[in-house]
Amino acid sequence: MKKIIYLPAWIKILSKYPYNNVNKLSKDLDITYSHIHNVLKELEDKKILIIKKVGRENVITLTDDGKELYNITKKLLNHMVFTNKGCK
Repeated sequence: MKKIIYLPAWIKILSKYPYNNVNKLSKDLDITYSHIHNVLKELEDKKILIIKKVGRENVITLTDDGKELYNITKKLLNHMVFTNKGCK
């Protein structure tokens, strides 16, 4: 049996940075487009990232706080060990 570890959507989204295609991101992460859109809007409201519309694409850039959070998130995910030990 696999051990299931829940990661919040914002961690999954930040871990995939850089990206500018929300539709592709939703498919890669298996999260609905509307949920990703809502999370991105919330991260923008919290000044973690900036969303700019350029043509048909949304260009997403991280603020200084966003870059710091991104680095922390990457370190966290790199140190996590996903194993099946102890699962029955």
